[in-house]
Formats: sequence, C-alpha cells, structure tokens
Amino acid sequence: MFADLHIHSWYSDGTLSPEEIVKKAKSQNITLISICDHNLFDAYSELHDIDFITGAEIHAVMDDKEYHILAYNFDMKNKAINELLQYNRDVLFDRGKKLIKNISADYPTVSSEEFSKYERNRKNGGWEGVDYLKSKRLLPNGITDYFNFMRKYGSPPDKDFLSPVEVIKIIHDARGYAVLAHIGEYIEQNITNCEKTAAQFFDIGIDGFECYYPHHIVETTDFLVKFCREHDLMITAGSDEHGEFAGLTSRGNYIGAVKIKIEQLNLKNLMAENLLRNSAWLFDVDHRDNLTDDIKFYTDYAKNLNCKNILELGCGTGRVALILAKEGFNVTGLDLSNEMLDVFKQKLEKLEKIDDNIDNIKDKIELIHGNMADFNLNKKFDLIIAPFRAFQCLTDEKDIENSLNCIKNHLTDNGIFIINVFNTDPNRMNENWCYPLKIQWERLDENTGNYVIKKDSGDKIDLQNRIIYVTFVYEVKDKSGNISVLEDKLKLKYYYENDLTEIIENAGLKIKEKFGWYDKTSVEETKRELIFVCGK
Repeated sequence: MFADLHIHSWYSDGTLSPEEIVKKAKSQNITLISICDHNLFDAYSELHDIDFITGAEIHAVMDDKEYHILAYNFDMKNKAINELLQYNRDVLFDRGKKLIKNISADYPTVSSEEFSKYERNRKNGGWEGVDYLKSKRLLPNGITDYFNFMRKYGSPPDKDFLSPVEVIKIIHDARGYAVLAHIGEYIEQNITNCEKTAAQFFDIGIDGFECYYPHHIVETTDFLVKFCREHDLMITAGSDEHGEFAGLTSRGNYIGAVKIKIEQLNLKNLMAENLLRNSAWLFDVDHRDNLTDDIKFYTDYAKNLNCKNILELGCGTGRVALILAKEGFNVTGLDLSNEMLDVFKQKLEKLEKIDDNIDNIKDKIELIHGNMADFNLNKKFDLIIAPFRAFQCLTDEKDIENSLNCIKNHLTDNGIFIINVFNTDPNRMNENWCYPLKIQWERLDENTGNYVIKKDSGDKIDLQNRIIYVTFVYEVKDKSGNISVLEDKLKLKYYYENDLTEIIENAGLKIKEKFGWYDKTSVEETKRELIFVCGK
C-alpha cells in the first residue's frame, strides 16, 4: 500500500488526464493519491476507482522567494480559498501576458491580443505562455528556451502571491491542512538550511512537510522525518508527476519514483473515512423516511434516567440531538465530519427565524468536532448514544477498543450507553456480497426543489476483518435542469451478535438489554438491528 500525494494533471501543467493518472498509479501499486494541481482542483470531478485525498498546490511568496504549499482536504466550497486560487491563477496569467507583450515587440508573429484568447492544449502540459510560444515555433529546446525568454523579457508582476502566513491561514479557515512541498527546491540542501527553513515554517503554522521527494538527498529526508516526528507534524510523500512536460520524468518526477508505504507517513486526519464530505447536506433527504423510530426510543431512555447530560457520538446533522434538546436535555454532539456539523449549525440558524424558543434550545447544545475513537471532554454523561450505526464507522481494532474505553470513562456511575449496528446476515457475507451501482431511490428535496437520484454499490468485502466498502452516488438536478454528481465512499465494520457482545464486555461494560428494533422486540424476533443498552 503506497501513496503519492503530489501529482499534477492536465488541468494545470501536467500532461496526464485523471484517468491516466489512476492507471499509472495502479501499475505502480500505489493505492492512495492526491492530485495537487497548481491553484485549482478541477481534476476531482473526473477522479474515480482509487482512494484519494483532495488537494491543490498553492503559490506563496516570502522574502522574494516563491514557495509552494500543498493544501489537503480543504472545503472546496469555501469562498476564501476559492478566491485565493482564482487570485493566484490571475497572477500567473498576468505574468504570462506581460511576458508575451514584451516578446511581441521583437517577434511580429507574437500578439498580445491573440494570446488573450488562446486556449492551451492540455495534452501538451505547461502553462498558457509556454504552449502559445510553442505554437509559434519559438521554443525548439522546450522549457529551456522559455526560461531564456523569461530572463530577457520578463518583468515584475503588477501583483504578487500572498505570504505563506496568509495562505496557511486561509487553508486552515477552510478546514484544510497545509504542507510545505519539496523543501529541497528552495534551499541548498544541508542540515543547517533545512533546520532554518523547517523552523521558520513551523513557527507560522505549517502542518507538515513533504519529506519524501525525488530530488531530496538522504540527509534532507532523514532530517524532515525526524523534525516532523519531534513536533507531531504530518509526513507526506510525492513524486511531483507532470507527465511529459518539461522533461520532468527524466529528472525523476514520475509516479513510482517515490515508493513510500502509507504506514510510514503521518497523515493525521487526512485518512479519516465515512465523513460524507460531498453529500452531508443530502443526509436528511436520504434518511427522512427510514429514520424516525429511534427518536422516541432515545427520548424515553433520557426521560427514564432523568438525564442531566447526554453525549451523542456521530451526531451528524442533529437528527436526534435537536429533538433531545427540544425535550429539555443538555446534549453534547461529537462528530468528525465538519460538513455534517455544518448542516446541524444551519438547522439551528433556520430555527432562529421560526422558533421563539430557539435560544433555550441552543443553550442546551454543545457541538464538538472530534473523533469518537479518541476523546476527552472532561465531564461525565448520564446517557451516551451512537445512533444509526455510527459505531460501525470505526474499523480499526485499536480505535474500537479505545472508543469503548473513552465511553466508559465518560459515563456516570449509573450511566447508560446505547449502541446500534445492523444485524449481519451470515448467509450474505461472502465473496458474492459485492454488487454494481444501482438506484436506491428517487425523490424531491423539498428544501431546495432539487430532484435527487441516489445510487449505491457494494465495492469490496474484507471477510477476515469484517469490513465492507460502499460507494454512494447522488445525481442532483436543480430547477434549471443542471445536473451535478456527488460521490462519497464508506468503509464500515460489520458485527455478529457474539462479536458485539464480546468487544463490549472486554471493555468492562455490562450489557443490560438487547433489542432487534426500537419497539424493543428481541433480536430473535426482529433480525434488523442490534441495539445494546449497556452500563458500567
């Protein structure tokens, strides 16, 4: 399982399409990629059939030196980061436009007006200026001639890139991670220079470094890895693949040039799964008909326990927490998906306009962005719930064990923990479980007026570790007839009754009741769900 988290497609200055990138990565046994095109992320609309982390390479300037910052897992809808990316593209285009204007004074075949309308041939890679001058047959020696033109005809830009401090802040505000790309390209590679630059970027809030890179000498790589480990920073690897552009392949920038196993990296939450980043706003549309029975179940337990504080793990869009708060309970909602929490917050904002009691409700809700596998909230709860199979999002055995320990530590002495997973049919769980993409439902989203078609596929089953891999695809047609396609992948642990019983009891929790559905029918009577009510 290898990773390459710095690849360029033909949407910026590479020559490969997203499809070709996937094919090349798979040929090198690389299973995790990130296409980090310069100041844009258009390639992701065409990226399929491989695990990926969304990314972009963003230009910045400090002390008259240009730096490239890899932004990962940022909110692609964030206004500020989209404005930054557009601004950087404008800076680059203006730089090329000034160059072409200066060249045109000596080369009559070159025209600024023609260049302003020129459309780059993506298969050639590079930038508009390079491709345009190639079309005029002025670059017989390729990129070398282009840089000679830059030295002779280039002039300072009217505006320049933002500083790394500003870029990092925008990335963080968009909930992304900022990693400094190829430190060895900015300095003469020695320990003194590496230490100075790494410390400088650490002080301004960088989240990590691209430690493994084709042009890094061993000393640079070793220093960066050690530095990142000492400061708990992200450790990434990237080839800087550009296809055939500028002879970079011959220089060592190609997929497979850096073969680093994923477990050697420190990707922090970049690998967090099951976040529904793209389709969180459709969660309530998806489940509006099949998720109602559990609300009364949880509310009744809260009332019977006379709860003062309730913790909901995987609170998502507030489907359960909002009802509990309206019933007068104090609810802490924890979720790893910022996108799901955003929907929750938007619901609260809408309630402000229609519910006079909203201030009381808001006072009873605390939302926390966090991981149910590892949390410390410094308070105890009378009731902890993980509704609608949220616990199945934990697939690593250590995460599962740690989560149950955290749950136990956060329960009051007489507190209750309720866990729900689907009841697995052993006859279905075999190599034939997988299924192709198929339509699950079609319906109108009453909030937006959009017409939505949901499809899903069962992509893979890991029988040894009891994990299934699923893809959700939503085709959304707006009122104007425009269609967008949203895709999210899920990785879920499945349980048999004995499995769930064992892990709960091993965590030192006692199972008080077991149900097969929210009307409290037994597991034997209704084999739909496993609902365990547990205590210390």
